[in-house]
Formats: sequence, C-alpha cells, structure tokens
Amino acid sequence: MKAPKKTIFFVRTSVFSLIGIMAYVHLVRMDLNALRHSISRYAYGAEGSLLRIGMILIGTAQILLGYNLPRHYRAKRIARAGLVVAGIGILLAALFPVDLYSRWSTTSILHNLGGFVQFIFLPLALLAITQAIDDAMIKNKTHKVGRLTIFFTVVSGILFYISNAFGTSFFGLVQKIAVILMAYWINLVSRALAEDQNNQKHADDDPNED
Repeated sequence: MKAPKKTIFFVRTSVFSLIGIMAYVHLVRMDLNALRHSISRYAYGAEGSLLRIGMILIGTAQILLGYNLPRHYRAKRIARAGLVVAGIGILLAALFPVDLYSRWSTTSILHNLGGFVQFIFLPLALLAITQAIDDAMIKNKTHKVGRLTIFFTVVSGILFYISNAFGTSFFGLVQKIAVILMAYWINLVSRALAEDQNNQKHADDDPNED
C-alpha cells in the first residue's frame, strides 16, 4: 500500500498553512505577549478562527497520513496508531478552545487533554516512522529535527505545569517552537514517503529488475 500523492500533498499543504497562520496571528495580535502566552490564547478574537482552521487541517492531515501509511512504516504499529490518535487530539484542542476564565471547565479539560495527546503521541509516531526511512540523507536530517522536537516538547510540558503553579515568562515561546518543529518533522516524514514512493515506482518500471 502506498501513501497517495494527494495525501502527501494535503499533509505538506497543511503544515505550511499552519505555520503561515501562526505567523499571521502573532503579527496581528500585538496585545498578547508572544513569549508568555500559549498558542491557545490566540484562538480567540477575529483571527482565532483562522488558527483553529490551521489546527483542524494539521489534525486531519495526521489522521490521513496514519490511515494511508505504507506497510513498510505500518510495521511499527505505534506509527499508524500514534498519528491517528495525535490527529484526534489536535482536533479536540481545536474544537474546544481553552476557557480563559476557568482551567477546570469542560472545554478547558478537553482542550488540554487534546493538546496532551498531540504532544505525547505525535513524537512517538514520527520517531517510529523515522527509524524506517530508507534514504540516509533524509533519515539523518529527520533524526536531528526529531531529537530537537522531543527536547522542546519535553521542556514545554514541564513549563506548562510550572506555569500553572507559579507562572513563567517564556512558556509560550517554547511551546510555539515545539509546535513548529513538530510541523516541520511531519513535513520531512511526508517528503521521505514521497521519495520512497518515487524510488518504488522507478524500481517497478526498471526492466532489469527481476
């Protein structure tokens, strides 16, 4: 089973759409502190719907990628399951914006649960896929981005709990770096899938192959 070209195109389009939307809302929402405020705070206001659309796009892309993952990668079950579960998580976070007035409201709990699922399962899935990449150059680059992503994801998680208890002045920045790195990691994985697909096509078309 091959990942359809349309799926790969949708994944990469969703990645760059999310990054572009994040950049736009941060430029427009000058009333918020980019270093301190989390991404969730930008989901409100006139531009908030754009950010939620970007999150829905990337969540849908993750689910589609997991569903259409080639057998070569699906051999690692965490890859497919992780992508789908993480996609559902970010969809949950997008559909239930955090309650700015109560961290224990139903919407806040669902939003934070979705974000937690995304931050845990997506790196696990992408790490499993990275291990199966054939192209050495892409695999090496993907590994480097993956390690950096996991570092910022862990630090972001620690700061999330610290900020809830004591407050921090740079949680927002670390979280945004982690999200952008995750998106870039997804892009590299989709590039590897496209490369594998092209190599397989050339092998199938090669008359010298047995």
